[in-house]
Amino acid sequence: MNTTDAIFQRALSKLLTEIFDGPPGGEAYLLNPGDPGLLRELESIDAGTASTRPMPGKTTIAAHVDHVHYGLTLLNRWAAGEANPWATADWNASWQRTTVTVDPWRTLRDRLRHEAETWQSAASSRTEWDDVSAAGALASAAHTAYHLGAIRQILAGMASHKSKTLSVSIDCPAERVYAFVSNPENLPKWATAFVRSVSKTSSGWVAETPAGPVGIEFVPANELGVLDHFVRPAPGVEILNPMRVVPNGAGSEVTFTLLRLPEMSDQKFAEDAGMVQRDLRTLKSVLEKDAVRRPLPESPRSSPPGPGR
Repeated sequence: MNTTDAIFQRALSKLLTEIFDGPPGGEAYLLNPGDPGLLRELESIDAGTASTRPMPGKTTIAAHVDHVHYGLTLLNRWAAGEANPWATADWNASWQRTTVTVDPWRTLRDRLRHEAETWQSAASSRTEWDDVSAAGALASAAHTAYHLGAIRQILAGMASHKSKTLSVSIDCPAERVYAFVSNPENLPKWATAFVRSVSKTSSGWVAETPAGPVGIEFVPANELGVLDHFVRPAPGVEILNPMRVVPNGAGSEVTFTLLRLPEMSDQKFAEDAGMVQRDLRTLKSVLEKDAVRRPLPESPRSSPPGPGR
């Protein structure tokens, strides 16, 4: 092996180790120091996450992995002596496997690891490189790095759109809870972390909040205990707050799903979840005290179902 080929071989081996297993030692050219690399990254992803589309029309992590695996099988066929395995390659087929269950996902990761190790071994033992083989070998590292980046974008998108469902048990019949919560006039009595006051305008209910006035609109009256409501902090901006009340014996269970907004930090999401939980505890306190002192004020909108409806 001449000096140029030896230098290329060492450089290629470093890049392949870095992208599959993480940067070796203190050197890092494609990833950041300490990055786990593709194979270890995939070990932390379960089958459900691998099968989840980040948004309509976009593919899944499982499809990216199957595609990379297929590309490596072609490289290894070439390294084993086949003249041009890409001549009959069906790249579209490599994108069709979009969902996996637990065992097939484990098998796919194992097969990817096997093909990666086979290619790394072949690249490290090859003694002669020409323009085409060198460019193709370098492209394998770049191609894998691209798909590792795509996989991490999917994971980041999932994290930024996560949700948290909070609940509280209230010793008060579900129909009374519904009547109280569905009346926007009662918001300042229980949603104290968010609402200071409310008023009825020609365009609907408006709540005064620490961040300024926001529009509030509950879904139409219903017999299912659905208390979903929309918050409109600015023109064209609408945030859905899913909320339910269901009977639980003589009392009820109230749930509120907090949806994480794009660009919301982990700290802000946790703070909002804390405020919602405090508001639910306030709702419990208000309703249970009122249930003892006097009948609850009726909502002008409708009454929800009790048990058995």
